[in-house]
Amino acid sequence: MGAVLLTGHRGKIGVATEAALTVGGFTVSGFDLADGDDVRDVDRLVGRGRGASAIVHLAAMPNDDGPAKEVLDTNVFGTWAVLAAAERLGVQRVVVASSIHATGLFEDGRLPDYLPLDEQHPSYARSAYSTSKLMVESACESFTQATGIATVCLRPPLVLEPRERAGMEEELASSPLDWRWRTWCDIRDVADAAVRSLRAPLDGHHVVFVASGGVLGNLSAAAIAGELGVEWRGGTSLIDTRAAQRLLQWAPRS
Repeated sequence: MGAVLLTGHRGKIGVATEAALTVGGFTVSGFDLADGDDVRDVDRLVGRGRGASAIVHLAAMPNDDGPAKEVLDTNVFGTWAVLAAAERLGVQRVVVASSIHATGLFEDGRLPDYLPLDEQHPSYARSAYSTSKLMVESACESFTQATGIATVCLRPPLVLEPRERAGMEEELASSPLDWRWRTWCDIRDVADAAVRSLRAPLDGHHVVFVASGGVLGNLSAAAIAGELGVEWRGGTSLIDTRAAQRLLQWAPRS
């Protein structure tokens, strides 16, 4: 199926994605901070990516725990470096891990304008992390317009392994959580979306949500929207994944 450069391959999602790529017939070259790699090093990315036809970029600071400058530098400049390497390598496609945080809805308890969330929902990003993810998506769009290399940005919510889901369900039963933590995506589905993003017959730049078809806990998505007093547009999830299903032929397993 071809060779892929996978950044962040030693992280939680990276391990699952590398396994899915390998099962799918791809040859994977890893690039990770744990091995002394710096995602901001274009020359090192090019050297590791020789022969690759695509890049899957997962490496990032995953939240605002670090200094804002470091979060923005790693996530935004790191993505710029990956895109610069992609152009030098002449790859056909770049798949990038964005996040539901690009909407800015995980800041200051802001409610969504409507539910389920879709790719057209406006962003209210202000924190370093959410801003970095929004900027990453914008950088990919400009890169595609300039080079013609297709880019796909995947926006998962909370990513859980099966055993972690059980723990979240228990926590919800004893201590109800904010609506934002009731939406989730199985880690295997995120990995599958990355693989399908490489195989899908598409051009241009795309941003798509990937999420479970339901919600965590015993409330329905419609009931949650009702409790919040937010416009409900139908469905079974707090996130609309029809774009991913249409473009990538992807569907959540639960």
